[in-house]
Amino acid sequence: MDSLARVDGRMYVRDNPVLTSLSGLDRLSSAGRDLFVSDNAALTSLQGLGALATVEGLFQVHGNDSLTSLAGLDTLSQVQGTLRIESNEALASLSGAESLEAVFGSVTIEDNTALPTLVARGFVAGIDFIGGSVVIEDNAP
Repeated sequence: MDSLARVDGRMYVRDNPVLTSLSGLDRLSSAGRDLFVSDNAALTSLQGLGALATVEGLFQVHGNDSLTSLAGLDTLSQVQGTLRIESNEALASLSGAESLEAVFGSVTIEDNTALPTLVARGFVAGIDFIGGSVVIEDNAP
């Protein structure tokens, strides 16, 4: 998958209990529909998605118990659907996605037990445009 630059449909990276890295996706710059990174218990980073600039649908980061930050999303500027960051047990920081300028749908950041609510609020405040609702709940105090 080293040469993959675009996926026109949905892309799932999920239910891989020993996956520690997304290397091999380094050229992926656009997901034409939804992108799911979920339930990868050993995934520690989103490094490998460094060229990703646009997700044209839902972008979900869910249930990645070893993920500590969003490092690796350095060029992500737009999510044209909804952004959901949920139930990532070790997620303590949203650093790495500071280039995100617009989410055309809603933003949900919830059930990340190591993520301080103030960090989530600060991250959302740094997004220039959000077209839907914002839900930040059940994160760390």
